[in-house]
This record gives sequence, structure tokens and C-alpha cells, in this order.
Amino acid sequence: MEVPYPDFMKAMLHDVNRLVVDLEHDTRNVLLTFARIWSTMETDIIRSKPAAADWVINHLPERHQTVMKRAKSICIGAENEYWDDIKMLTKPCADFMVDKINGRIPLVNCNDPNKRIKLYEG
Repeated sequence: MEVPYPDFMKAMLHDVNRLVVDLEHDTRNVLLTFARIWSTMETDIIRSKPAAADWVINHLPERHQTVMKRAKSICIGAENEYWDDIKMLTKPCADFMVDKINGRIPLVNCNDPNKRIKLYEG
């Protein structure tokens, strides 16, 4: 069964503002969710959290890459959850991704009957 593109996009974007509030308490998941949303909006491909982190790391300014590398490392079990040393970098990184997400919203064409969301195969 295929989910209609407009419904998928609306569902994906529904919680962006709520997630910002959760950043301090659920840093890893919020950052990785923003990564999934941004990468999906740019490519129409749904990625796992680690794969989305890789995509985002390649599209972030260098100053934000440390934050996403940490989120991915924690996600895959290579590091323990620890943010105190880079805490002041997490919000600017999240804000950057939210700005990219919000910038894509007007470009999402929900009226195109040929738009599809694909699963990442990598």
C-alpha cells in the first residue's frame, strides 16, 4: 500500500515545532529526526536515522558536523549518550536544519500526481 505524497509530507512536518522544544531533553532523537525530515524533503527518499545523519553531515556547514557525527555515533552504539561538551552547539545545528526544512516547505509540490517517496537502499 502506498501512502499519498501529500499525506506523508504533512505527517512528517506535523511535529517539527514540538521537536524543537524537546531538543534539550531528547537531543539525539530530535537531531536525527530533523536529519530524516530534511533529507527526505530534499530527496524524496526515506532514510534510517544513521543514513540520514550521513546525508546531513555532507550538507551541513563544518561548524555543525560535530553535532551530527555525535548523534549518529550514539545512535549506532559507538558512543554513550553525552552532550555536555558540545551542548552549546546543538541548538545552532538544530536551528540550521529547521531553517532548511522550513525553506523547503514552499517547494513541496503536493499536487504533482507523479511525486513518490522511496525507501533508501544503501
